[in-house]
Amino acid sequence: MIFTDRQRKLNLLKLKELEEEEEKLRIVAERYKTENKVEFVSFLPHQKKIIDFIEAGKKVILFVSGNRAGKTTLGAILVALVCVPELREKIGHSWLDKIFPRRGCKIRILCKDWESHAGTVIVPSLKEWIPAGTYETKKNNVGIEFFWTFSKSNASIQLMTNVQDTAIHEGWKGHFVWQDETTTRDKYVANKRGLIDHSGVYLMTFTAVDTSWVLDDIVLSQDDNI
Repeated sequence: MIFTDRQRKLNLLKLKELEEEEEKLRIVAERYKTENKVEFVSFLPHQKKIIDFIEAGKKVILFVSGNRAGKTTLGAILVALVCVPELREKIGHSWLDKIFPRRGCKIRILCKDWESHAGTVIVPSLKEWIPAGTYETKKNNVGIEFFWTFSKSNASIQLMTNVQDTAIHEGWKGHFVWQDETTTRDKYVANKRGLIDHSGVYLMTFTAVDTSWVLDDIVLSQDDNI
């Protein structure tokens, strides 16, 4: 087939348009993957084991490992699945409906402090794994996004720290507590007590067990729920 110069120019123009459209679609796809990263997650074997414990009905779960093992990542993903229930079907974890209701879930995340832990570790991890546009946040007096709300599911996340008085931890009722790194036993008891009404789950993610009460109450416990 012989093309005229005009036809060649038209074909080149069409090819350029197709390439530009392909690039636009690629950018849209990459943005979607970035903003909805949890939909494409692939759990590591030890992360999957923790999820299996939750599915088996365990109520207190301790995940201890070295750095870069995905402890914080797992905690943030579980928070996303509790607060944005439509994600459960998308990644094959609809069984979570038996443990966490699809509406009104209340979550607490226990951090070491506001600036170095909540602000620089936990909040960025939540934003990495919770789909963009599903939540609104409020800042506290030190500028940390400590309270998150989800209008569609009526769920909420409250960040707390070890530096707050234990009395402030008391009186809460919820469905899921994620304690990232160690805290004092009284704060553990206060927050765990808040899970009783909803038969909630308490997840601990530690780099090391450096408090004796964790060894006595959790590691050596004979309680079938732990």
